[in-house]
Amino acid sequence: MSKRGSPSEISSTSRSKKVKQMLGSCLGETLDNFSYEKVAQCYPTLAKEQPERLQQALSQVKEFLKTNTEEEFEAILEQRNILEKLDELDDIIAKAKKCQKDGHSPIQPM
Repeated sequence: MSKRGSPSEISSTSRSKKVKQMLGSCLGETLDNFSYEKVAQCYPTLAKEQPERLQQALSQVKEFLKTNTEEEFEAILEQRNILEKLDELDDIIAKAKKCQKDGHSPIQPM
Protein backbone atom coordinates (compact mmCIF):
# COMPACT_ATOMS: atom_id res chain seq x y z
CA MET A 1 0.00 0.00 0.00
CA SER A 2 1.16 3.50 -0.67
CA LYS A 3 0.10 6.99 0.27
CA ARG A 4 -3.00 8.18 -1.50
CA GLY A 5 -3.94 11.68 -2.54
CA SER A 6 -7.64 12.32 -2.26
CA PRO A 7 -9.83 11.64 0.81
CA SER A 8 -11.89 9.12 -1.17
CA GLU A 9 -8.73 7.18 -2.01
CA ILE A 10 -7.45 7.40 1.55
CA SER A 11 -10.70 6.02 2.93
CA SER A 12 -10.34 2.79 0.94
CA THR A 13 -8.17 0.87 3.42
CA SER A 14 -9.67 -1.66 5.79
CA ARG A 15 -8.94 0.33 8.95
CA SER A 16 -10.36 3.50 7.40
CA LYS A 17 -13.48 1.62 6.34
CA LYS A 18 -13.87 0.20 9.84
CA VAL A 19 -13.64 3.66 11.41
CA LYS A 20 -16.38 4.94 9.12
CA GLN A 21 -18.50 1.82 9.68
CA MET A 22 -18.11 2.28 13.43
CA LEU A 23 -19.36 5.87 13.17
CA GLY A 24 -22.35 4.77 11.12
CA SER A 25 -23.18 1.97 13.51
CA CYS A 26 -22.82 4.03 16.69
CA LEU A 27 -24.71 6.97 15.24
CA GLY A 28 -27.48 4.69 13.99
CA GLU A 29 -27.87 3.03 17.39
CA THR A 30 -27.90 6.39 19.14
CA LEU A 31 -30.56 7.82 16.84
CA ASP A 32 -32.62 4.61 17.03
CA ASN A 33 -32.75 5.00 20.82
CA PHE A 34 -34.07 8.54 20.40
CA SER A 35 -37.61 7.27 19.81
CA TYR A 36 -40.99 8.96 19.55
CA GLU A 37 -42.19 7.10 22.64
CA LYS A 38 -39.35 8.50 24.76
CA VAL A 39 -39.84 12.03 23.45
CA ALA A 40 -43.60 11.76 23.99
CA GLN A 41 -42.94 10.96 27.66
CA CYS A 42 -41.02 14.23 27.93
CA TYR A 43 -43.72 16.22 26.12
CA PRO A 44 -47.00 14.47 26.99
CA THR A 45 -49.25 17.44 26.22
CA LEU A 46 -47.80 17.95 22.76
CA ALA A 47 -47.87 14.20 22.12
CA LYS A 48 -51.55 14.09 23.03
CA GLU A 49 -52.70 17.26 21.27
CA GLN A 50 -50.41 17.37 18.22
CA PRO A 51 -48.60 14.06 17.76
CA GLU A 52 -47.83 14.77 14.10
CA ARG A 53 -45.98 17.97 15.02
CA LEU A 54 -43.99 16.17 17.68
CA GLN A 55 -43.10 13.46 15.14
CA GLN A 56 -42.07 16.14 12.64
CA ALA A 57 -39.93 17.90 15.24
CA LEU A 58 -38.32 14.60 16.23
CA SER A 59 -37.50 13.84 12.59
CA GLN A 60 -35.92 17.26 12.16
CA VAL A 61 -33.86 16.92 15.33
CA LYS A 62 -32.65 13.45 14.37
CA GLU A 63 -31.68 14.61 10.87
CA PHE A 64 -29.86 17.62 12.35
CA LEU A 65 -27.96 15.41 14.81
CA LYS A 66 -27.07 12.90 12.08
CA THR A 67 -25.83 15.53 9.64
CA ASN A 68 -23.89 17.54 12.23
CA THR A 69 -22.29 14.46 13.78
CA GLU A 70 -21.16 13.16 10.39
CA GLU A 71 -19.77 16.57 9.41
CA GLU A 72 -17.92 16.97 12.71
CA PHE A 73 -16.50 13.46 12.50
CA GLU A 74 -15.28 14.08 8.94
CA ALA A 75 -13.72 17.37 10.04
CA ILE A 76 -11.86 15.64 12.88
CA LEU A 77 -10.64 12.90 10.54
CA GLU A 78 -9.39 15.53 8.12
CA GLN A 79 -7.85 17.93 10.67
CA ARG A 80 -5.89 15.19 12.39
CA ASN A 81 -5.06 13.22 9.22
CA ILE A 82 -6.56 10.12 10.82
CA LEU A 83 -7.24 8.24 7.59
CA GLU A 84 -3.70 8.87 6.32
CA LYS A 85 -2.29 7.68 9.65
CA LEU A 86 -4.43 4.55 9.49
CA ASP A 87 -3.08 3.92 5.98
CA GLU A 88 0.46 4.30 7.33
CA LEU A 89 -0.33 1.84 10.11
CA ASP A 90 -1.64 -0.64 7.52
CA ASP A 91 1.61 -0.19 5.56
CA ILE A 92 3.76 -0.76 8.66
CA ILE A 93 1.84 -3.89 9.62
CA ALA A 94 2.02 -5.26 6.06
CA LYS A 95 5.78 -4.66 5.92
CA ALA A 96 6.30 -6.27 9.32
CA LYS A 97 4.29 -9.33 8.30
CA LYS A 98 6.26 -9.61 5.07
CA CYS A 99 9.57 -9.36 6.97
CA GLN A 100 8.40 -11.98 9.44
CA LYS A 101 7.25 -14.27 6.63
CA ASP A 102 10.54 -13.81 4.76
CA GLY A 103 12.51 -14.54 7.92
CA HIS A 104 14.00 -11.07 8.31
CA SER A 105 14.43 -9.43 11.67
CA PRO A 106 11.72 -6.94 12.61
CA ILE A 107 12.16 -3.29 11.69
CA GLN A 108 13.52 -1.38 14.67
CA PRO A 109 11.58 1.71 15.75
CA MET A 110 13.23 5.08 15.20
